[in-house]
Amino acid sequence: MSVTYAYYRFSRFLRARSFDPKAAFRQYETTAAWRRKTKINELYDETDLTGFETIRRLMPQWIGRRDLNGVPICVYAVSEIPVKSVLSVQQKDPNLSSVFLSAEYMTEFVQPLCTQLSPNGVQIARSVNIVDLSGVGLGLFWNLRKLLQTSSNMATAHYPESVERIFVIGAPSFFPTIWGFIQRWFEPATTSKIAVLSNAEMTSTLAQYIDLDDLPRRYGGHINWEFGDHPMFDNETEDILGKPLAKSLSGPVRLIDGSQEIIAVGSENGNLRGNVLGRLKANGRTRADSKLD
Repeated sequence: MSVTYAYYRFSRFLRARSFDPKAAFRQYETTAAWRRKTKINELYDETDLTGFETIRRLMPQWIGRRDLNGVPICVYAVSEIPVKSVLSVQQKDPNLSSVFLSAEYMTEFVQPLCTQLSPNGVQIARSVNIVDLSGVGLGLFWNLRKLLQTSSNMATAHYPESVERIFVIGAPSFFPTIWGFIQRWFEPATTSKIAVLSNAEMTSTLAQYIDLDDLPRRYGGHINWEFGDHPMFDNETEDILGKPLAKSLSGPVRLIDGSQEIIAVGSENGNLRGNVLGRLKANGRTRADSKLD
């Protein structure tokens, strides 16, 4: 890992602690201890593709597009989370550490990729999340509460400053009742980034931040992406990945800082992958040109 990239990771903790270096380092050390305890690096490199796909469907999903500032867009359609899969994961992993495989995918591949696509050379370290609560009843919320609370709490603790903004749409009638409860899962800096949108203002508000060509149809955009689908890359992303790789990319991967190699990790049929899938095509600059956001 280069010095620049290491600082980029630590800078998230600095921002989360209002640039207090001692507080940031304490949180960073706590996260390092958590990563050692959960063996999240090894888990990401060794998880089987079927298990990774199960986790992917439980968490916010990158749609393969970016907002007007080049930040990756993720969608979380809560009513479409398979509850049986949640219960199965909880039985095998009571602490739900494995759900952070999806966060590792963002930090190890999606955000570095979006950094390379950033026209201004800005280091991309966050995401824009659309949280879709359409069709969510109180019973479903109760069944998912541990997953939602654990993922929110742990993301705040160990993946700080990883969200640019959150748009909540389709909020049910009971949402004001549970909002006070949900707010306790986040730090104030995160709750200030949450906007609850009515159906009437949804598309017009989202269009201020996201081109409609990069927004799913269900939210008033133009792309036929549905929750559970794999990323639907735009032309620029296809070009930098190479179209064959863009069409076949699946499972956990790493984008290696410096070499720009894309490495397949995880395991398939009991065999570790570890092969080089390709290398990013030229995009007019290198990671060394990147600036911290």
